[in-house]
Amino acid sequence: MKECTNYLHCACGAIKVEVDSEPAFTAYCHCTACRRATAAPCYWGAAYRKADVRILSTKGGPVNTIQHVALTNARHSCAKCGTLIFEDSVNDDMYILPAAIMRHPPPAQFHIFTKFSVMRMADDGLPRYEEFPVC
Repeated sequence: MKECTNYLHCACGAIKVEVDSEPAFTAYCHCTACRRATAAPCYWGAAYRKADVRILSTKGGPVNTIQHVALTNARHSCAKCGTLIFEDSVNDDMYILPAAIMRHPPPAQFHIFTKFSVMRMADDGLPRYEEFPVC
């Protein structure tokens, strides 16, 4: 594994996530599951290969997360403070990290699941897809 190039940690600092690469993609997701998980009009997620991600306990001992199974992804939050830390993607070799709390947030590349949008958002010039684009 290479040197850490970016990281995030939960609100209480018990869990730190380090990444060693650029994300495979970043997106603003407007799906119902993401909106419910974040209590926001959309979720800014960054997808990384699991091999490039380290999930660490800063207090020693095991990483203590609470898993919430959503429609498609399992979301993991810090058991102590509740901060969303990562989610398993539908594609099992990826983690989706909350870009908004990363030390160096990677810019979003597009919007997904816009057919579920609950509010009109400013035109940011990014492509918008009603579902997830097939690449």
